[in-house]
Amino acid sequence: MEFSNELWAYIMVFLLAAIPWIEVAVIPLGIVKGLSPFWVGLLAFAGNFSTVFILVIFFERIMAMRKKKSKEGKSRRQRRAKEIFNKYGLPGLSIAAPIQ
Repeated sequence: MEFSNELWAYIMVFLLAAIPWIEVAVIPLGIVKGLSPFWVGLLAFAGNFSTVFILVIFFERIMAMRKKKSKEGKSRRQRRAKEIFNKYGLPGLSIAAPIQ
């Protein structure tokens, strides 16, 4: 029974390390829980790396979808921002942006 609890703890280290902002606390919590620091560090790295790897793989698809969506037409807000930028430049856009 002890082995399954420890295995579950290591699986949770891997899964929690894959979640942004929670990954910061995973290693200290795993070590405090009494798990091996080597395996906690290794699994935390692997969990964090898996998230980054998935983002890298799907980055091109996400960018293609965004590009396709932007070709469909610009919103009123984007058109207005472009007009202000062309007329007043970056200082004008930075002043007008909070007002819109």
